[in-house]
Amino acid sequence: MREEGIVVIVDSSGIKVMGEGEWAKEKGYGRRDKVEGIFSRLKGIFGDRERARSREGRKSEIGVRIWILNRMLEMGDGMSCMVGS
Repeated sequence: MREEGIVVIVDSSGIKVMGEGEWAKEKGYGRRDKVEGIFSRLKGIFGDRERARSREGRKSEIGVRIWILNRMLEMGDGMSCMVGS
């Protein structure tokens, strides 16, 4: 059970109970979601296929896509936000 990993023994004076937010931060929980979000955004903007045929061409094409996405984010375009309630 995941909650078992949340209790941390500090020293001989007692037990410190770490909240889920602290535990997640310490363990790096949620990093995968961030990476998946980035790839989802790239695919949503540019599609899920590369047009280049060679390995070097694909690497260059993906590099250019990331560069473009970064410029869009710097300008404030292409930002995601929740709409509605």
